[in-house]
Amino acid sequence: MSDLSETQVKKLRILDNKLNESDWDIENLKLDLDDLEDFNF
Repeated sequence: MSDLSETQVKKLRILDNKLNESDWDIENLKLDLDDLEDFNF
């Protein structure tokens, strides 16, 4: 997946964390969400 933009990587990471029902890393999640201007998937 080396062809993904930084924004796409962040969106994918958020989705992957949710789909796996793993524990959230809240600090990293905050950073990713703050960086994403358009949160539409």
